[in-house]
Amino acid sequence: MIILATIIGFYAFMTLYLFLVQDRMIFLPPKLTEQSPQSIRYKALDKSFNVDGVLLRGWLVNPGKQKLIIYYGGNAEEVSLNIEDFRRLTDYSVLLLNYRGYGRSEGRPGQAALFGDALRVFDQITVEMNISSAEVVLFGRSLGSSVAAFVGGKRPVSKLILVTPFDSLKSVAKAHFPLFPVGLLMRHSFDSLSSAEHIQCRPLVLIAGEDEIIPRKNSMNLIHAFKGNCTVIIVKFAEHNSIHMFPEYWLSIENYLGND
Repeated sequence: MIILATIIGFYAFMTLYLFLVQDRMIFLPPKLTEQSPQSIRYKALDKSFNVDGVLLRGWLVNPGKQKLIIYYGGNAEEVSLNIEDFRRLTDYSVLLLNYRGYGRSEGRPGQAALFGDALRVFDQITVEMNISSAEVVLFGRSLGSSVAAFVGGKRPVSKLILVTPFDSLKSVAKAHFPLFPVGLLMRHSFDSLSSAEHIQCRPLVLIAGEDEIIPRKNSMNLIHAFKGNCTVIIVKFAEHNSIHMFPEYWLSIENYLGND
């Protein structure tokens, strides 16, 4: 009885612990200041948006183009690290905006905030640049793939790039914590499956062949939701955080963008 009580107590403690710390497990926001090297180096590319009094800050790469890529990063990603890579896409302006609480952006991250901000920023920048949704490409990586899918389901964009995506964060959490009722505990579901049926373009999906964070079945569940209307590239030997280092990654993206 003592052993059983100890096991039950430990299980209850861990369940409560997972519930209480979930935000800190999902959102790992790196911070920047005005004196950070990225802030100084890319100051000329600064771009900001005011969403309901919250200042979101980032960068606009290759400004002045009539086509736009909007990039949504991973859960621990400070997006300025991608600036040099995105300079190669010379036919596109590229907006890299840090989520609430990330980089120099104000506020606190959460699913509702990320989704709401993404839509508001999309509408603001298309008006500002005087372009239509048909001239916008959404590009989301990891957690950002769910943000990109959400916006893609709400706006008729030209193209959609999903890197190491998943069906829902709840499903991924269940794979990592199979003994706990994480589906009932999670406040941020990031359910990409619910967005998939509303996406009108043909997405490009890039999967890391050795992804140790997103189980392959969770990516495949999302791919199946597109019912064959997507292009899937599996980058062999790539891990979740190294996929962008493989030549096939950028070659696939450039080919996809070049096929109008």
